Amino acid sequence: MLDDGEASCLAVAMMRQAVLLTDDFQARRLAKQEEIQISGTIGLLLMLVRSEHITLREANIMLSEMIQHGYRSPVSNLNAFLD
Repeated sequence: MLDDGEASCLAVAMMRQAVLLTDDFQARRLAKQEEIQISGTIGLLLMLVRSEHITLREANIMLSEMIQHGYRSPVSNLNAFLD
């Protein structure tokens, strides 16, 4: 069951044909069923680096700080994604 915030984001993404940014498993599963494009925290950080809004070093620092505060990341840094 989605909370109100995730459900609202999913509805907006569906109506606007936009990318849904979420790390919530249920929201991602429903988005896939509805063929809505999804991205999560890692994807967002990579997008910011690729568009040169932040550096790879800054993104890795942000990711490290998120991990220290409880974010469960599948990777410890973004280097391999940008080689």
